[in-house]
Amino acid sequence: MELAFRNALGQTDARYWTFGVALVSMAVLLGGSYKTLERVSVGLVATFTLITILCTILLQWTGFAITVDDVRQGLTFNMPAPELLTVGLIMTAPGMCAGTGIGTSEMMSYTYRCVENGYARNTGDNQPGGDWPKRARGWIRVMYTDVFLTMVVYTISTVCFYFLGAAILFKMDRNVAGTKTLEDLGHIYTGSLGNWAATLFVVGGFFVLFSTILSGVAGGTRILTDGLCVLRIIDPHDYPARLRFTRIFAVVSLTLYTLIYALFENPPVMLMISSMMGVAVYPVLGLGTLYLRHRKVDSRIHPTRLTTFW
Repeated sequence: MELAFRNALGQTDARYWTFGVALVSMAVLLGGSYKTLERVSVGLVATFTLITILCTILLQWTGFAITVDDVRQGLTFNMPAPELLTVGLIMTAPGMCAGTGIGTSEMMSYTYRCVENGYARNTGDNQPGGDWPKRARGWIRVMYTDVFLTMVVYTISTVCFYFLGAAILFKMDRNVAGTKTLEDLGHIYTGSLGNWAATLFVVGGFFVLFSTILSGVAGGTRILTDGLCVLRIIDPHDYPARLRFTRIFAVVSLTLYTLIYALFENPPVMLMISSMMGVAVYPVLGLGTLYLRHRKVDSRIHPTRLTTFW
């Protein structure tokens, strides 16, 4: 918003815009009008992703072209010289692994999306015989397809972002940091498409990040509320109480995010900190998944040995 409307609100534009975005997000989440916004966001995010792929292809006809040797060198295993190893650099490596593609919060939030979109609603109660496993496996295949396509899209777009960043930002010696983060990232589009792409980046970037806020808060509040149910602070079967706490957590979360941004105003550092949380949660998710697979899943719908291995 600051890039789109420069100096519209004074020297601390970003802080004001953050407050405004938080209020709009609260209104959308508390008002239950997310479905309409989701349809719009999906189209815009998909377009932004395709443009990113196009930028990577068109990069080959610019002064930032990527060669086979560049790729080969990038895939070699080596460590920086000891004198170059800083705490920030060391933290970046695991943080990058946790923050790239599908993160832990998305993995947990996906289950809520399945439930609220009606996945497996018609499967019915678990019953003896072959009908229930057949219906259950049908919905499991739908989720497998979801996850597989997501993996393909995220992998391709992430590789494209890496190529654009390494080819353009690194060669331009751009150290992406602080409040100029998005402005610096915009060069990966203008560098391959020209200056006119700056507007495209601002609009597309807004919808990508805004939809991330909405989905992240929507998923996170449900996880927190479920945590209270597990701890028996609220009754898992008391839907009005669950809904009330979900809304309370939405307001609290967005308020905290706004305050934290006002204190730090450094998106890369904030992203690294949150990614490090993901580093800690990945083993929990992995072990939890194995526990559920071996202890809680009906043996008639067990995944194959190959799936279990992966």
